[in-house]
Amino acid sequence: MLNEQIFILGQKTNALGFRLQVNKDWKSRWYSKDDYADLLLQDLKIRRFIEEKLRAAGVVSVLIERTAGDVVITLQVAKPGLIIGKGGERIEALKNEIRKYVGEVKLKLNVEQIKRSQLSARLLAEEICQQIEGRVPYKRAVNKVVAKAMESKMVKGIKVALSGRLGGVRIARTQKWSEGSVPLQTISANIDYAHLVARTKYGLLGVKIWLNLVPEESYA
Repeated sequence: MLNEQIFILGQKTNALGFRLQVNKDWKSRWYSKDDYADLLLQDLKIRRFIEEKLRAAGVVSVLIERTAGDVVITLQVAKPGLIIGKGGERIEALKNEIRKYVGEVKLKLNVEQIKRSQLSARLLAEEICQQIEGRVPYKRAVNKVVAKAMESKMVKGIKVALSGRLGGVRIARTQKWSEGSVPLQTISANIDYAHLVARTKYGLLGVKIWLNLVPEESYA
């Protein structure tokens, strides 16, 4: 008698990676033949450090570019003042901390402001996480963010998924909200995606947001 095993493979893919070179670009831009693994691990450590340390600044993206002996890191944030500081003192301190990861290379740190938070899936997900961690009911937090996003004419639709012990129930579950059009299988659609974690007394809650935006060339 044959011992049959059925493997159920996941059919989901990252909405950003799915659209690389269509309407999205890589967040690490460099080439290395011999040190690829070491540099990739270095990038992951830099991003994790920046996202944890600068959470209050609303980090949207960390772009890392490398050339021969140079590293250029561009931070796209909602509140650049929290990073730069008075007279640029904070950004110099941040550069010194990042040097622990990149070593003795020429490091340049740029800071760009994201003015429209409702056009960033990561900032919207961060807002939900902060409200849930602040004991706001999760349904109210999600509804507020969905309404905020749909106020913008640049947003065609939004989809939100929360996973975990929602409301403190004993059995974890997933609940989804959707408004407008979010065509995840349309590769030409300008989809922004974020996946964050909210830390509550009941455990971790996963927060996912898919945001369908108008084409970037339509931005004012």
